[in-house]
Amino acid sequence: MYVVDGAVLALLYFSTQTFGISPDGTLSRLVIGVLALPTFLLAILSELHVRFLLSQGSWYSEIDKKLLGLLHQLPARESNRPWHSSTHGVYRAVHRLIAGFLLVATLLMLFYAIGCIPALAVRPVKTP
Repeated sequence: MYVVDGAVLALLYFSTQTFGISPDGTLSRLVIGVLALPTFLLAILSELHVRFLLSQGSWYSEIDKKLLGLLHQLPARESNRPWHSSTHGVYRAVHRLIAGFLLVATLLMLFYAIGCIPALAVRPVKTP
């Protein structure tokens, strides 16, 4: 997952540096609009990762229950713990925050692309 995150962020950075700065020094609305698509896809992928973690947690819980039943043992910890007391819960929360941030970034990129946000001036890249 992190390799994909890094690859998409590198794509955004290098595409913006290469194609996204207009001669007048502003960010190209078209390029930012096109780059909103991989940002949105990354947000979807992060949310799918959260859903996979939820199903994975339920699989492991069921396996654990069956093994404990076979061994006639009681669980070592309670099963109804708050989300922040398990690594799975914290990991899901982090990925849900990432997905939310990417979704907000996508919306801001689209608003910029359609002209709802004033043109952003950046320093043009100097070529030798």
